[in-house]
Amino acid sequence: MKKACPSCGASGEGFEPHLDAISGQRYEILRCSGCDLVFAEPFRFPGQDWYERFNYVDGYGEFGGSGGDQRARLLLSRLPIRSGTLLDVGCAAGMLLDYAASRGFQVEGLEVDRRFLELARSRAKGPVHEGVLDESFARKHEGRFDAVALLDVLEHLDDLGASVGRVRRLLKGGGYFLISVPDNRRPTVFGRDLWDYPPHHLSRWTPKALRTFLEREGFEVVDLRSGGLPTWEFSRVWADRSAAFLLRSLKKLLFGRGSAGTPMSDLIGGERESSLAAARLLPAKSLRLRLVSLYHRLFHAATFPFFFSMKLYYQMTIPGVGVNLLAVGRKKG
Repeated sequence: MKKACPSCGASGEGFEPHLDAISGQRYEILRCSGCDLVFAEPFRFPGQDWYERFNYVDGYGEFGGSGGDQRARLLLSRLPIRSGTLLDVGCAAGMLLDYAASRGFQVEGLEVDRRFLELARSRAKGPVHEGVLDESFARKHEGRFDAVALLDVLEHLDDLGASVGRVRRLLKGGGYFLISVPDNRRPTVFGRDLWDYPPHHLSRWTPKALRTFLEREGFEVVDLRSGGLPTWEFSRVWADRSAAFLLRSLKKLLFGRGSAGTPMSDLIGGERESSLAAARLLPAKSLRLRLVSLYHRLFHAATFPFFFSMKLYYQMTIPGVGVNLLAVGRKKG
């Protein structure tokens, strides 16, 4: 299969099929011959309903970690300005907003997921808008911001050029665009994570693909670098998979075989007598999350020597590889 690249328009050739277990949609994964972008066909955002189901497949949503604080610090350290107005699109829990405000920026956020929205509003030192980066938002806030951030957002979008065009409209002349995307070169020795397949990730980025895209969309690339390759990037795969396996097994034991993909909170809140009886055997959600977090830390500590040596090997064989790519672009014109 050959399709036009959604970034540069050159021909992309398929190299891997993928079947989405949630929707039943079949995808072809292609690589662009021009800019090196890897993208999905169909190239289409799945909708919020799909995401609500995805969060709990294989235990996602019951636990997890984030390098958001580190990415925020690295990106802001590369930003040539030290104050001004900053908008974080897809601000999630508001980590970037929190850190940018502490650095002297006037911050605003934009978030569509209500589970994150209230948390972001409770911690952000500025307004957090509910919604998406559409034409209405871009028109209302045109030319207002010195910097706009999209951290781990670009890979989810099905309208790359249009979305980044709206970012340009939001920026003042000479304003800065902050981007974080997963690095497609990062180690996949244990196989790709579920979240790196469509429709969750519609595109996969390399330094060449990201630079080419930003320049085509009217940005001068001020900085483009790896976000680093911590040892936990290797150990977390097995920590996540083993924790998910244990969680699914516990659900099946307490609630039956059909419960593996259902959030634990929903199972406990069920009205069936079996659910109520099982709920009494489990600790509160806050304690469950702390126990999972403790499990992850113990797993990382126990496997550190092995995975640290693996990290060194990858750093020697793929110079500049990291978990994420971090870029700062300056608006031209």
